[in-house]
Amino acid sequence: PTTLEDPSTHLAVILCSSGTTGLSKGVSYSHSFCIANLPSLWLMAPTDCLLAFSSLYWLSGFASLIIGTIAQATRVITREPFTTQLAIDIMENHRVTIAFFSPYQSNLLVHEPQLATVNLPALRLLLCGGARVSKQLYASLRSCLPSHTLIQIGYGMSESCLISLTDGESYKDDCVGTLQARAAARIVDDQTGQRGLPPGEPGEILLRVMIPFSGYYGNEAATTDIMGSDGWIRTGDIGYFDMDGNLYVIDRKKDIIKYAGNQISPTELEAIIKQLPGVLECCVVGLPDEGTDLPAALIIRTPGMTGDAVTAEQVQQFVDEQVSNYKRLRGGVYFIGEMPLTPSGKIIRRKCVELVHKILKAEQQSHP
Repeated sequence: PTTLEDPSTHLAVILCSSGTTGLSKGVSYSHSFCIANLPSLWLMAPTDCLLAFSSLYWLSGFASLIIGTIAQATRVITREPFTTQLAIDIMENHRVTIAFFSPYQSNLLVHEPQLATVNLPALRLLLCGGARVSKQLYASLRSCLPSHTLIQIGYGMSESCLISLTDGESYKDDCVGTLQARAAARIVDDQTGQRGLPPGEPGEILLRVMIPFSGYYGNEAATTDIMGSDGWIRTGDIGYFDMDGNLYVIDRKKDIIKYAGNQISPTELEAIIKQLPGVLECCVVGLPDEGTDLPAALIIRTPGMTGDAVTAEQVQQFVDEQVSNYKRLRGGVYFIGEMPLTPSGKIIRRKCVELVHKILKAEQQSHP
């Protein structure tokens, strides 16, 4: 085989960034990055069977390939897109021991009645990451899955790889666990990016790994924008550490809705809306309006009579009763059949904003 003089500078692979806030960028990994950061993300054995619907050009899909190959484990590969029925069938028929699902996919699974009745004795670990895992989602997963199945929530990004992981046995709101051995993180003032913040005080999360990624392919400006010369990566996420070293992720900095001088967390509103019977999934976005943003909710109803009965007025009243006045859904409530998703199962908020504008335009045309 060819000997690489310097594996830290030799390009090994180019993956795609998540693309939730804009077009995906090419995330370049060197051989050294792959060797240092990928094999230890989670433990696998030759007896394991892994299922992940992620494409190979996303971190979760590529990590599954590398870890599964090194561990000499079995990977279930399908060209079919994710559906709850397909996921359940594969887990049952192939005795899957480790499964990776995004929170969106996990939410669809727990609303699938068959999951509560299917026998999954081999499933020892469910990995979930890419977005917030709410208390309700965790409780639903816990009630549907075998008691011996660990549920681990991970946090990271394509540019840093997986940074933290929960212990799989407990849950805390917004907690993504403790840092991996090869990673470092700090919380800084999200306005200046300079002042380090103490435990319990939210700010922007900065990450650094032992061997950094090689930058965005053909995009030096974007690389400089996200990573300093010291290797610290600006995640754009708002979070904090507790006194025990657990990391908490509150929201994306770019997703924060600014209304009348106040800051609103969309995930906070989404967690409330999902508690309403008949709501399967939702996404809260800010609609521009005369120098401010109005919180608006896009909702997928659950199939059946309960979902059909949910109205926009009911959702707004449900939220109004639980939040401060400035957090109310002044941008409205809109119902859709499916969410715009990345191939890795993340909701694309900018596409959701476009959907709301299309709905509003159609309403204006039908009622001139």
